[in-house]
Amino acid sequence: MRYLLIIIILLTSCTGYMYNYDRDEYRVKEDLKKCNNCDALDLSGSDDMVPDNVYNFKQLEYLNLANKNLDMLNSRVCELSNLKYLFLDSNDGIQLPECLYDMNNLKILSLSSCNMKELPQGLNKLTNLKILTILGNRFDEKRLEELRESLPNTKIIAYLD
Repeated sequence: MRYLLIIIILLTSCTGYMYNYDRDEYRVKEDLKKCNNCDALDLSGSDDMVPDNVYNFKQLEYLNLANKNLDMLNSRVCELSNLKYLFLDSNDGIQLPECLYDMNNLKILSLSSCNMKELPQGLNKLTNLKILTILGNRFDEKRLEELRESLPNTKIIAYLD
């Protein structure tokens, strides 16, 4: 059975495009090469394929890597200096690179349903963050309250199991 990877590519000069791919990484990479002005990518899906050339889109503002079975987010994501919206939901136990906490343009970070038991230590450095979504994780209430205090301008959407 073939799985489909749906990639939605929104271009700055166009309203948007949707592509359906099978799990052929070569086809995905080749088609992404055609998207020179790509500012949004939705690569969410049930496989762990994230083409390396995604990190070449320096103008990228939106990246959805939800439900990719990622254990660790590639540190190359930090090369995306214009990134404002990052969705990593449903990546069980995902580890975040230290450089992520220095991404000053990041406005929304979503880590819902990642089955995290502890809040990543560097989250309090994301002082420009407007929304942090951490639903469906098991965080210590005290640590969550400390995070709220360290990020007073951030709307933290969470609940405790």
